[in-house]
Parts: sequence; C-alpha cells; structure tokens
Amino acid sequence: QDKRQEEGSVTAVAVPVEAAEPGAGAAGSRLRGVAGMTVCVTGVLQGPDGAGMQRSELQALLEAAGAVFHSSVKTSTQLLVVGDKAGGRKPQDAAKRGVRVLSEEEFWGLYGN
Repeated sequence: QDKRQEEGSVTAVAVPVEAAEPGAGAAGSRLRGVAGMTVCVTGVLQGPDGAGMQRSELQALLEAAGAVFHSSVKTSTQLLVVGDKAGGRKPQDAAKRGVRVLSEEEFWGLYGN
C-alpha cells in the first residue's frame, strides 16, 4: 500500500521496500547467529552445497551477517572453522587460546541457512 503526500507540485510516494535478508550472499547462502562473533577459517572449503567455496566468499558471508573475519587466530578470535586438508598453526593456536573449533560441516549445520 503506498502513501501519497502532496508537496507543492510534486507528489511524494512512500512505498514499502522489502529489505534484503542479512547475510545473503554466495550461492544464496545466509548465515545466522554469527553477528558480533570473530571467526577464522583454515583448510579447503566445500561450502554449504559441497561445490567448493573460496575463503573470500565465506569472509563476505560472515561480514554481511555481522561477524568479524580474522585471517589468523588471535586472542579475540571466538571460532575457528576447519575445512579439508587443514594444517599449519591455526588449530594449534586455537587450542592454546581456548578458541572453539568446528569442522566446516558442523559450522554450516549450526550457522547456515
């Protein structure tokens, strides 16, 4: 339903607009419950549909949903998402700092659409 208001010789029209869903992004994926979290990712990502996902795509989804993306595990990191073939120091650093560690599958199950 639109509302019209006369303003001089111009008619202003207010039309309700449906907001885009927060976190909408790559392949229609959305994240819920991550707003305000600090998240780091390691390993090769499969994405919610198993077709593969670039780390930058997950970063964009996280940031669109209100999370902060870290490229390394820091004291303020709250969650480490571990994809396939993860190696290196991130899992060790997460364990030392008491950071919650989830497999990518667990992550999508808890926070995916």
